[in-house]
Amino acid sequence: MLKKIYQTDFFLLPEQEFWHMYILLRKGKNFYYECAGRSTEKLPDAKGFYDYEHACFTLDGEILSLNKRMRPSLIAFIQQTIKSNQETFRKEIEMATKTTFEKKVSQITNELGELLKKKDHREAWTKAGELNSLLKKEEAKDLKPDLIEQLQTELRGYYYINGEIEKANKRLYAKGTKLIELAGL
Repeated sequence: MLKKIYQTDFFLLPEQEFWHMYILLRKGKNFYYECAGRSTEKLPDAKGFYDYEHACFTLDGEILSLNKRMRPSLIAFIQQTIKSNQETFRKEIEMATKTTFEKKVSQITNELGELLKKKDHREAWTKAGELNSLLKKEEAKDLKPDLIEQLQTELRGYYYINGEIEKANKRLYAKGTKLIELAGL
């Protein structure tokens, strides 16, 4: 398994050079990060290849292996990057280990949450229906029981609140109709 999860351009101190770096999520026996960086000030060789310094790190940022030329300042920068992005990287690992069905449930749940935050109630209704439908499928039995229960509880809460909003909208419509009627007097 191989997936690029991070890349950046930065100024490396004390060398005072501009660098490009990327981090790959790899899976052997366990997950680990393969990281490489190169100075953007150095031109490629005659064959068009750039000279990268690379190393492998644990998920906690500890060195597993490295080429002998890797600078201590680059190692420190990579370790700091791993530590400061641990939550983002953890989500990448979760996504890499999920089944297709789990990914679909996660994606629909996230989309529903985003739609509710944006107050896009029409689309949210559709997404809630999709999620509800997924949770009734046979594959849902493979999900963690706690997760299913929490999702169903949140959906019930969503449907209840949505019903209350609909009731309020009907009352407001009636008020509007009455005001228009009174305006005609």
